[in-house]
Amino acid sequence: MIAALALALATAASAAPDEGAIRQIEAEHVRAWNAHDAQGYAATYTEDSQFIDALGNRWSGRAEIERKIAYAFAYGSLAIDDVDIKPLSDTLALATISWTIAGAQTRHGFQTQLIGESGG
Repeated sequence: MIAALALALATAASAAPDEGAIRQIEAEHVRAWNAHDAQGYAATYTEDSQFIDALGNRWSGRAEIERKIAYAFAYGSLAIDDVDIKPLSDTLALATISWTIAGAQTRHGFQTQLIGESGG
């Protein structure tokens, strides 16, 4: 099992990160990944996000996430298996995402995201 930790402050439309908004972010990750849309995938992250991929590479900021996520598309199709959301405050939540990438090899992993209100 491959585990990935991505600590990222993702953008949410509402003032407080609600479960629906967080699940919408994860749905956009799946849509963008499977469409090989690096710009769409990265758009859910803030300019100062930190992202650690399944191989342990650390990417800083939306622009670097966009540049580097495209290589991962080659591993196969992304599916979200589960999203566990823990509110930390009125404007901040911790989401743990269980994912599967199906391709030449099936990979399972986890991503942890710190999600909160963002100005853009």
